[in-house]
Amino acid sequence: MTAEPGGETCATTTATSCVVGGLSNGTSYAFTVTATNSIGTGGASSPTDVTPVSTPDAPVISGASGGDREATISWTAPSDGGAPISGYTVTASPAARPA
Repeated sequence: MTAEPGGETCATTTATSCVVGGLSNGTSYAFTVTATNSIGTGGASSPTDVTPVSTPDAPVISGASGGDREATISWTAPSDGGAPISGYTVTASPAARPA
């Protein structure tokens, strides 16, 4: 199995899966697989694209309500990009006032 870009490879004897290491998270790779026997190596499979763990998508704010010197904000969890989300940060900044 070969990963492009980078050319990282993984080889097995009779197993039909293997782990390709040394990849960069968030980078898309195209993978191909070839089979070898005593005569030689056959053609490569059609490539398939995989992106190892990437950053999460943006959350979507689903509600906001104001109180006395505070606000409650709620959101829908986004796709985690392949790694569990470990936290959120809510940032407040003054809204622009119409001219």
